[in-house]
Amino acid sequence: GRNQEDARKQAVLYVEEREALYQQAIEAGYTVTDQEVYDYIARMSSGDVRYAYNCLELATIYAPDTHITLEIIQEAVPRANMQFDKNEDQYYDTLSGLQKSIRGSDPNGALYYFAKLIDAGDIESLERRLITTAYEDIGLANPNACMRTVLAFQAAKTIGFPEARIPLASCIIELALSPKSKSSENAIDAALASYHNEPHKAPQYIRLTPVGIDEEDRYDYNRPDLWEYLQYLPDEIKDAQFYVPWLTSRYEKSLTENYQRILKHGRTTNIRKLKKDKPR
Repeated sequence: GRNQEDARKQAVLYVEEREALYQQAIEAGYTVTDQEVYDYIARMSSGDVRYAYNCLELATIYAPDTHITLEIIQEAVPRANMQFDKNEDQYYDTLSGLQKSIRGSDPNGALYYFAKLIDAGDIESLERRLITTAYEDIGLANPNACMRTVLAFQAAKTIGFPEARIPLASCIIELALSPKSKSSENAIDAALASYHNEPHKAPQYIRLTPVGIDEEDRYDYNRPDLWEYLQYLPDEIKDAQFYVPWLTSRYEKSLTENYQRILKHGRTTNIRKLKKDKPR
């Protein structure tokens, strides 16, 4: 009957789930020799493999060594239920709250949502979200903060929780209080839109193997003084400016000064004339 079929499906899922958990533990460098650990996780997760993974990952945080016991998993599972109760919407709402707090320059809001996420123990999702936030919302306004975000997660993974909260908190506060710039994201999105609208070929002289060009019209690898005077965009869009600076920080202002200097003298496709006008 239907009840027997449901039981059969659940039994198959139970076996597959245990095997997946075993592989996950091995890959993370942990050993789970107690069969009752797998049984307990499988019962608590009711076939939700993602939730089972979260339980196992939390257990690695609380394990004093690489051996996960039933006592450790029993401590970890209530924490997996504590804030999110297997509710993915609430989990992702919290990640969203963290990102929007950083974007809104509110370190207190960001730290509160980070505190909620610590008990979930999902450092990979947190890492993806914070690194994305750093480059998307802070970007060229404070590129060192972007780099330090990557370093903070390297440190966090090395020392593990609960100490990992410290470098990550420092990172979150810096991101929240940094000036903001979305110029990089806006620039690449504008370039993608242009390319998708109508693709164009690169000028002949900057192709890997230019054909039918005299030596005087070729790109010169030994003349770095000429490089910023050359046109690199296709003729059809030679005046396009995808990058529009956000003048929210001293660093991007310094980039903008150089950018405006280059725009002022312009670019050319006439390499022969450029070499003549600017001899060695």
